[in-house]
Formats: sequence, C-alpha cells, structure tokens
Amino acid sequence: MPQYMASGSSSSELITYTRLRLGPFNPNSSYKYIARCFEASELDTSVLLGGHGGVVYNDNGTHRYVTSHSFSSSGGHDTLNTDFMGFTEIWIGFVGDGSTFFSDGKAVYAGITMIGMTGNDTTYHYAMDSITVISFGTGSGSDEGTALYGESYANETDYISLYDDKDAVGRPLAVTTIESGKYSGATLSNLASFYNSNVFKKSKMWGTIIPNDLANGVRAITRWTAAGLTQYTQQDADGVWGKSTDTRNPSGGTTAIIISKSDAPLIAPEISFQSTAGYFSEKESEGYVVIQRKYSNEMAQTVEVSISGGSATDNADYTQNFSKTISFPAGADATDTIKVDILQDEIAEGTENIFFRLANPQNANLGTNKTHELVLVDDDQLSISMASAELKVNENAGTLSIEVKTDRGVKDPVELTLLIKSRSDSTRVPQEFALGKVNTNDTSFSIGKSTGRDSIKLTAFIGDDLAYDWDDSVVVVIRKKSGLGTIKDSTTLVIIKDNDGPSTIRMVQPSIVVSESVGSVAVKILVVEKKDAGADFALRFQTAESTAKAGLDLTFNPVSQIKSIDGNSPDTIVFNVPIREDDD
Repeated sequence: MPQYMASGSSSSELITYTRLRLGPFNPNSSYKYIARCFEASELDTSVLLGGHGGVVYNDNGTHRYVTSHSFSSSGGHDTLNTDFMGFTEIWIGFVGDGSTFFSDGKAVYAGITMIGMTGNDTTYHYAMDSITVISFGTGSGSDEGTALYGESYANETDYISLYDDKDAVGRPLAVTTIESGKYSGATLSNLASFYNSNVFKKSKMWGTIIPNDLANGVRAITRWTAAGLTQYTQQDADGVWGKSTDTRNPSGGTTAIIISKSDAPLIAPEISFQSTAGYFSEKESEGYVVIQRKYSNEMAQTVEVSISGGSATDNADYTQNFSKTISFPAGADATDTIKVDILQDEIAEGTENIFFRLANPQNANLGTNKTHELVLVDDDQLSISMASAELKVNENAGTLSIEVKTDRGVKDPVELTLLIKSRSDSTRVPQEFALGKVNTNDTSFSIGKSTGRDSIKLTAFIGDDLAYDWDDSVVVVIRKKSGLGTIKDSTTLVIIKDNDGPSTIRMVQPSIVVSESVGSVAVKILVVEKKDAGADFALRFQTAESTAKAGLDLTFNPVSQIKSIDGNSPDTIVFNVPIREDDD
C-alpha cells in the first residue's frame, strides 16, 4: 500500500497501484468486484458501492481503465478467483480525478465491494492504511510533490515500489507499473504532462510522484511480478542516484527528476562473456576475451574466470596472461578484457580452441554467455606430395620404393592410402605390379611428425614375366583418409622396363673429325639398355662407303669385330682405331 498518490488536478492524473491480499472467502470461488477510493467517513456503510476516482484493473497484462462502475456491465467491474484456502491477491490502480475529494493532504482509503458469482453473497472490504493525496508543486510542504520517472530493463508486466529506506522496509512511497503500452477501457486523457510525454505506452518506462518533504530521498526501488513476487531491489544509500540524480527534498513539481537505466536498471547485475566465441590467427601475438557487467548497482562485483579445456596446449600454443578474478566497480555498464599470448610455430595443427568459464559471481548473476571459445586459426598449411613424378624400374628388380613426403611438421600423423589409379593394357596386377601381398591394389599408411618434415618409403612389388613384351606402366595416387594437410602432387608414373628383349645400343657420336697425325681415334658405343638375355653386336669397317683405305689410312683388323653385352658390360664400349699418317 503506497503512502502517496497524485490528486489528478489540472490535468495531472497518475495511476497509483496497490497490491491487496484478500480473504478468507469461499475456497476456489469466483467473485465480481468493484474497487474505489473512500474517505474515512464512508467506510462505516454496509456496502461500498460509492467511492471516487477512476480504477485500473489488470486484465492479463492489459491495463483496463474504468470510470463507469457497475456490476451489471461487463466493463464496469473485474473478477477474481480464490485459491483452495479462500485467499487471493490482486493489483489495483487508483486514479485521482482532481475533484475536491482528492484535495491536497487528504487521506483516502482503498476499498472493494465483492459479489459471489454463484452464491450472490455481497461483502465489502477496505485497507486500514490510508494514502495521502499530493499535487505537483515546488514548495517544501508535505502535500506537494515532484515528478519522477526512469527507464529500466525490467519486464513490461512488472510493478515497482519506491522506498525512502535503503532496505525497502515499511510502506512504499509510491507504487507504479513498468509501461507496456497495453491499455483498454476509458481514455486516460488527463495524465500529467511528464508522464504522457515520456512514460505512457513507452516500453519499460516508469513514472510517479514523490513528496517534496523527503529528507532521505528515494533509496530503494523494488520490482514485483504481476503475480506479486519480489524480483529485485535496486538500492542507493544516500538517495542520489548515479553521480548527480538527487531525490532528496525535491522541489521540481512537474519538472521531473530522471533516473537513467544505467543507474537503476531494476534488474540484478549480470556478468557474462560479451560473445560466445572469438577467432584469432596463430600469427597474431595476442588473443583476447571480453567480459561484460550489465545492470550495475551501488556495489562492486567480481567473478572468477578460468580455462576449462580445449584442444590448444598451454605453453605450446599459448600462455596464460590474465588475472583469475575480474572486478567491476559500482557504476554504469562496464567491460574488462583478459588476454592470452599466442605462440607461433611451424607445425600444422589445424584449428584449435581454448574454452573459458565464468564462476562464483559476487553481488551479481551469471548471464547467458557463461562460457567462451577462443579459436586459434592455424596459419601453417601442410602439403603432402609424391617425391617423384616418375620412377623407372627393371622388371627383374623385385621391389620398388615409392616415397611420399611432407613439407613441414604436423601435430598428429595424417592417415593416407596409396592406390593404383590406372595401368597400361599390358600390365597385369598383381603378377607384374602390386602394392601389397594381401591388398594388392592399395596400402594404407601414416605420415607426419611434430618435429619437422617427414617422408616415408612404401614398397611396391615388381614381377618378372620372362617373356619379351612392351614396357609396362602404372599410375599410383595418394588419397587422404583423415588428418590435416593438402595433397599437392598426388601421382607417380611407374615405368616397368621389359628385360627379356634385345639390348639397345647406339653410337655416342655420329661422326668424328681428326687429323691423320692423331695416332688413333676412340669409337664409342653407348649401351642404352641391357637385357637379361644378353646380346652380341659387330662393329664393321664399311669399305664400300669409305674413302679411306684400310691398311693405308687406318688399321681395323679384322674388318668386323664382335662384342658381347651382358649384365657386367660397361655402359660405354670403346673401340680404339689406329690412324696412319702418310706423305700424300
């Protein structure tokens, strides 16, 4: 029950709310009721059907203003339901209409008349505590008051009560609502100008009148739900909200005192991470996390922050460089920043993360963002490739090493598969080429180490068919199964040289020009390819095509010389031909 309400004179109406607990009545019953304001002499009647001023009922969040009161008209009254004990609680708003009944300094009482909706029993009830009527003025008298309003973060369906006691003890100075803009019924056409311009139907705004004779000022504002539950009490020890909003012994009249939502958010302080995640490249020297405090009050707040997990490793990927307890001074919304030092390396690690957690808030609640993920984006990209684009091997070699390599270190090994991509028509798998003795077409392996580059040699099996045919060819390819990295050069062409046909030779030089005084000339034969079967060839002196004469200009005897080629033959076979000098 508030102590004060506005008179409503000279277009200065305000709604003053009360919270009434009624009972006991018949349990689980429904009643019609009409609420009005009365003076003391009107309370000793059998039925309170008279009364004064307008009334505002709460219809599920909509404020219904009634000036024509009647039980017979659906819009002229309200209904209530009792609980199983026969009690009920309701919010009722009273509006002074500026009549002589609401003259300055007058004591008025809240009263209601009830009619049972089934038994038709009629009762009346009134509050024992009176409400003092005051009007807007600049004097210091107890019957004059000053406008006061503010913005909040409270729910639109809530109510607030103002106290001159820091602990919100005793009767409130005034009770009003958090505006939602939802009104029905009669028109509130004579609202006080400050309320009509700044508060009425404006979301989350509130406004009222406080007496000018108020030494303590407003020191507490309590927020209530529509169900009558206390949600939060905003306190100010000296009645001066923020730095300079002084509510002590006001004298503004219709010039309103304004309390900002940063000074009176009407919601408990809340500490949270500003966001749920933040992204930083490994090449950046620092990563940071922002913690915010909203809805402050006159007390300081603290919260503990810790690292709760993540794939990044302390002292390898980052180092901690922040206080474990964050403090926020009293005042407006504030933020604080914690930092970690990001450590650069040359290892491919992929995207890693660090999880932060808030805990143990003091004088505050934790907000929605209780955890934060700091994401470290790796700037080291691993490349995996074949060491050789082409490999040649004789078919009698038995095996062939195929090398795969990486260009840098990696945190965890990469799982790969080497497989046959294609082969020539003459190549038989697994008779002439196989990547394994069980799985002949593919083989799985891992590669990569954290200390630097890595390579691995995989063994392919080469089969000798002992028959003269074309050279065989196979294209092998690597595919990634899991892990980091990009495959750059993925294929190797393997040429399997046939070893069963004739060897191949050719002259190193098609012609040689020498002086006849040179003494001798080396004729070189290059063995291009040696075969297992071996070979013979003859170097002959072609007399029919030569202008030089054997025995006169050169010595080549016999005129046809035979050489054999086997696995031990040199790659180059040399014939030394003597040159004879004559006087012609």
